[in-house]
Amino acid sequence: MSPVRGCRALSFWPPGIDLLFVTGTFNFIIMSNYPRFITLLVLITAIAQAGPPPPTSLSTMPLTTGYGAKGTYETFVDSMPAPKWKDHEIYFFHPRFGQKPLPIIFFCHGIGAEDPQVYMQLLKHMVSWGYSVLYSPYEKSSAFGSPGEGYSMMWSGFAAGARKWQANIDTTRIGFVGHSFGGGAVPALAWKALCEKRWGGAGAFMYIMAPWYSYDITQKQLEQFPRLVALIMETFEDDRINDPRMAIDIFKSIAIPDSLKNFITLKSDTCEGELLLADHGVPEGTYPYGWNVNALDYSGVYRLVHALAALSFENDPAAWDIALGNGSALQRHMG
Repeated sequence: MSPVRGCRALSFWPPGIDLLFVTGTFNFIIMSNYPRFITLLVLITAIAQAGPPPPTSLSTMPLTTGYGAKGTYETFVDSMPAPKWKDHEIYFFHPRFGQKPLPIIFFCHGIGAEDPQVYMQLLKHMVSWGYSVLYSPYEKSSAFGSPGEGYSMMWSGFAAGARKWQANIDTTRIGFVGHSFGGGAVPALAWKALCEKRWGGAGAFMYIMAPWYSYDITQKQLEQFPRLVALIMETFEDDRINDPRMAIDIFKSIAIPDSLKNFITLKSDTCEGELLLADHGVPEGTYPYGWNVNALDYSGVYRLVHALAALSFENDPAAWDIALGNGSALQRHMG
């Protein structure tokens, strides 16, 4: 294989402005940098409002119990300047800072989704379970013209964020969640975290959705990939953007044992006459608020991510049959 394959809530701005976000309310002091204040205000408003409308059918009713149901933690966010992208931010989504560091999930977004509002519902769900999330954007042009540079931009943001918030991050328990171009980047970035940084010693997972080509990782590295990492590779039945053979190639080549990896295809369906289309954009919401989430998100993504994280971070035996059930009835259940 070649390297190319098929609580203080916020500090988004310079010192002098503090903003506290708690359950959708906020206060601000000293508006000394108006443009960055507006950027942050838009994002915080999205966090506060990023919930689905009142359910109108079974297809839009969120899970209320078990894996995939929203947890008890509210979402806070900090930011820092992106090391390799001027005037852009690395975002750190987290519960209120407590007494101990929390497991960290590195989120690798799809092309053009440098604004985290695109995935806000999924991000909030992950935080609600007691995990922190780093969101490191990259330039869309790099993904098309120089994919390795896009990977470098993501990695530099993750590494910088892990340093800045090291008191609040437990790098012995890490996860990578990626979609599209970001999904293809997960193996290479996880390799850096696991093998170069030696993170993830107490638990690690990868959740890869509809990946694009995987660059910057060799066949030898895939064959030597740490074997105690749990993996879900997910494709979408009606994806017309990325060929599932790219996902199949990585899934078959990576050295993770069969007992710790599952390949899942999320299928389209109908519910009460409403089409649930399993296309490339399943994990995204309708920009900017994510109001189109439905059963595919709740049961076909959130539930699986939650179970995989609980299994990896907390050794929760009840999560095994959902996360790595290898097609068990419990894993396939869609509510």
